[in-house]
Amino acid sequence: MADGTTFAALSTPPGMSGIAVLRLSGPGCRNIFSSALQLANPPIPRMATAATYRARNGETLDRVLVTFFFGPNSYTGDDLLEISCHGNPAIVEAILSDLLLRGCRMAEPGEFTRTAFRNGKLDLCQAEAVADLIHARGTAAIRIAQRHLAGELGKRLASAVEILRDMRARVEAELEFSDDGRESFLSPSEQLLALGKLLADLAATRRHRPAVDGTLRLVLLGAPNAGKSSLFNALLARDRAIVSQTAGTTRDFLEGELALGPWRVALVDTAGICEGDGLEQLAVEKTWEQAIAANLLLWVLDASSSNAVGPPQKLFKKNGIAIWNKCDLPFLANAAVEIPPHWPQLHLSTRRAADGAAAKSFLENFLHGRDFLPDGEELAVTLRQGQLLQDAANAVAAAAGLWTERTLDLAAEELRRALCALDSLLGRRENDAVLDQLFAKFCIGK
Repeated sequence: MADGTTFAALSTPPGMSGIAVLRLSGPGCRNIFSSALQLANPPIPRMATAATYRARNGETLDRVLVTFFFGPNSYTGDDLLEISCHGNPAIVEAILSDLLLRGCRMAEPGEFTRTAFRNGKLDLCQAEAVADLIHARGTAAIRIAQRHLAGELGKRLASAVEILRDMRARVEAELEFSDDGRESFLSPSEQLLALGKLLADLAATRRHRPAVDGTLRLVLLGAPNAGKSSLFNALLARDRAIVSQTAGTTRDFLEGELALGPWRVALVDTAGICEGDGLEQLAVEKTWEQAIAANLLLWVLDASSSNAVGPPQKLFKKNGIAIWNKCDLPFLANAAVEIPPHWPQLHLSTRRAADGAAAKSFLENFLHGRDFLPDGEELAVTLRQGQLLQDAANAVAAAAGLWTERTLDLAAEELRRALCALDSLLGRRENDAVLDQLFAKFCIGK
């Protein structure tokens, strides 16, 4: 809400703690610094100062530590005041109530960061990264959020935007002077195709986004009748999938949700992998699609079968766990069954009620502290960012084709569309509905 008022909020989690930090931003910060804190000297920027916070009626509310940030050299770009008090909820409530009496209002969700965005302190991708960093699960997710917050996506796109502007200017110049007898300086360029690939590759990193947001996809795989559906039901603690002694009962994949420690998990039961045709072949194709999209594979083997089959070589580089089922029966599986060396192995029987809880506990311990994100240069863009990057990539690819065909007026329009998509991505084309949706996900004090 860009209304020129001063807004305030608790920036630390609510509840009892050693300290609590209240934040204020807006033109009223200087008056509150001098009146509520009764400090004779003007604030020294970025220097913590001990003070006594007194209410309007003169009552001492707490001994506090205050830090003043003058705009535009502050997080929001406006004057900003941070008050560190004792973390007793009653003290926090008393100070917040007094701030409201002094003309402040309560901040809206994400208003500090939204103000920073409006004041040009952050682009929209960096603003999104603030929430990502707060909610990141695992060191890889933190690393990706920090790279977004540092503006890496905007820096990567800066050259793309300049290329598109230059290309559009050249096309429009060609259109303007095409009838004056001058020789054309345009030629089909591979630069646009390379640029389109760059944008499409960035868009494709959104496939990693669920793991950044704390959601993992665990997929049960294996031969027919190995016990995948039984394990699926045991982990969910309910009969979600039909279980039968007849092989091939599952023809399509099923999904269920459960929590494993801090992770939200989409658990997927799939059709058994076997040779077949018709519906069986379609079912197996769906299974492979799920395997590719999985963060973690749960390969189920029948320990009581001499025909137990391990995972194919193409899955060896994936994260996985080998689960030997039916261990209440004589172990007949071939010792030569090959399991990826980095996959842990679990032995259980879904017929034993306690083994379902044991399997869930095993998975929780396995997932604890693990990252399911790439170690390379991928940025794992958000779904919003990915869609706009793909829109830009499609427009650039279309422009390249139209340029080759010398349909320059349409090529210019596609280049304009690509630029609009990138401007929306970085927040240069403001849309209040989009901004409201993004910042509604923030906590009040950020």
